[in-house]
Amino acid sequence: MILRREGRFTLSADSVRIGDALLMGGFLATVRDVQTVHPCRKRLLFDDESVFVVHRAHMVEVFRAYVVPVTRQAAARPRPPRSGTGPLAPGGQASALGRAGGGSAR
Repeated sequence: MILRREGRFTLSADSVRIGDALLMGGFLATVRDVQTVHPCRKRLLFDDESVFVVHRAHMVEVFRAYVVPVTRQAAARPRPPRSGTGPLAPGGQASALGRAGGGSAR
């Protein structure tokens, strides 16, 4: 079983991949090619043939689709029941770690 997810990230230009969609000037542009033109510069070629040369540390908004593999064990693993009481100590009372305010278990 494979899950496909999409996310919006703020990354440095050094982390941009082919296929990423960048938010440039209010428009989404899909990256077709990434080249290093200088040790600290990246040349991004977009699907519409436009080119953008950027410093590799420049932060950009990226929309990226990624695949999350799910193993059979993880898919079949039973989930614990959800209760609103939090973790319980051996005496049936909420433990100090389970309380929002901390304190003693008395």
